[in-house]
Amino acid sequence: MNTTVAPARARPSPWARFGTWLSSLLRRVRKPITEEVDDQPFEFWTPALHDGFPFHVSIRLSWQVKGAGARRALREAVGERREAFRQRLEDAVRPVARLRAPHEPHLAEKEINELIKGMRLFEEDEKVQFACTATSRVTPAWPIVQQQQKLWLSRVAQEEMHRRAVLAVGRMRESREAWRSFLSEGMDDWITPYAVRLAESHEDVAGTVTEMLDYRRNEASDLIALVSQIMSAHQSTNVYDFVVSSETVLRNTLTMMGIPMPDPPPDSLFSPSGTVRGSD
Repeated sequence: MNTTVAPARARPSPWARFGTWLSSLLRRVRKPITEEVDDQPFEFWTPALHDGFPFHVSIRLSWQVKGAGARRALREAVGERREAFRQRLEDAVRPVARLRAPHEPHLAEKEINELIKGMRLFEEDEKVQFACTATSRVTPAWPIVQQQQKLWLSRVAQEEMHRRAVLAVGRMRESREAWRSFLSEGMDDWITPYAVRLAESHEDVAGTVTEMLDYRRNEASDLIALVSQIMSAHQSTNVYDFVVSSETVLRNTLTMMGIPMPDPPPDSLFSPSGTVRGSD
């Protein structure tokens, strides 16, 4: 009878057993690593108040994953949970957005961010720990944007008209003060009109000077005639004697003004043949 004996199985060497034990120990005590993943924003439309117009919502997710595996494995773990968390956020945002009018995206965005700020995904197992935060951006529908643009264009036009009016009033005020000062300076100077004429145009200087002298001479004649009338009216009073005694003063005044003494009318008190009517 033949009996076959199986060869004895070779036992691993002590060094091989030590290496296996050490690898297992290292796997158990490997220090966990943290991987951060920032998603591209995901977008969706959700109804605004009364469902007439929707809001456009964009949400960005930021993940933090901690585990003992490789970084690639941690990223894959995020990918396994991403879609479920997005759906959860979209469902939570919908009733909040419906409370705000289509032209109030800023209020909807504020309230949505307050809501999702507390909606963090915390999940732990033996190998991986997850944490996810979300931030939203809300914009109105395009017809609302177009209407807002029209309103803002109108407002900008009105503000521009107001700005120009303010500038125009300021320039008019400056111009008014300049002219007022200019006119005030020449108010008591009879030469001012002629000086202004020559300032505007240098033509016919001689004619302007002649006209100026003629005007001055006519003024002197009118003055003499007026004084003569006054004196004639007061011949019977002592005022007449005072006026007659002032003839020299009047003549000297005209001479100092550079005005030739005009020829008095025949019946003037200042004419050589003038006589005092009613005097003794």
